[in-house]
Parts: sequence; structure tokens; C-alpha cells
Amino acid sequence: MKRVDAYGAEYEALSGQNKHLRVLLQQLRGARNIEDPLGAYRLSCETLRELSDYVRTYFAEEERLMLEYGYPQYHAHRREHVNFLETVLEVEEAMRTGEELTTPGFFCDMVGDWWEKHALGPDQQFAAYLLANATAAA
Repeated sequence: MKRVDAYGAEYEALSGQNKHLRVLLQQLRGARNIEDPLGAYRLSCETLRELSDYVRTYFAEEERLMLEYGYPQYHAHRREHVNFLETVLEVEEAMRTGEELTTPGFFCDMVGDWWEKHALGPDQQFAAYLLANATAAA
């Protein structure tokens, strides 16, 4: 297990990525307020696609750090990432094929609810683990 002497820089990088995810969530929420249903749907589709691309990168970096620092809850945390991405891919596929039309509110609620639970639970636990190891290394 690597000591977390670079904790600050790595935590800040993840925090910056997390802020960008919040911007995408706000954009998704904004689609709810568009009166034109087609415009709202298009913005939802575009934002969901950008969000799924971005979280892949974010999750990969977070998982890399978990492995690098020997995070004991790595497998459970990664499983949450995989389940979330599978759900997003299912929604994207349904949108692409026209099998199912859902509202911007659905996207916003699904993604927002998951992200809040994940950010306040497993992500905070990982941050606490990094902080504890940074303190131990000092």
C-alpha cells in the first residue's frame, strides 16, 4: 500500500472532477425547465451522453487511486460504479433506439439521486480513508 503523501493534490483533482459532474447535473436539471419537449429531450440526451463519458473517466481515476492506496472497500465501491454505468447505458440505448421515451425529469432524478447517495456515502468514506492515511504518513 502506498502512503498518501500526495493526498492533497489527488484529492483536489478528484474534487475538481466532482465539481464538473455537478455542472452536468445542473445542466440536466435545466432541461426540465425547457418548455419545448423536443428541445428538452435533446438537451437531456446530449447531457446524459456527456455525463456517461465523463463519469467513465472520473470512475477510472478514482478506482486507480483506490488500488494505488490499498483502499479496502475497492470492490464494493467499484461495483457501484459498474451498476450505475450499466443503468446509464441502458437508458442511452433506449433513447437511441426509440424504444422508450422518458422525461428530462426522469434522467435528472435517476442520476441526481444516485450521485447524491454515492457522493455522500462511498465517496466520503474513500476521502476519509485517504485523509486518515495522509495523517498517518505525516
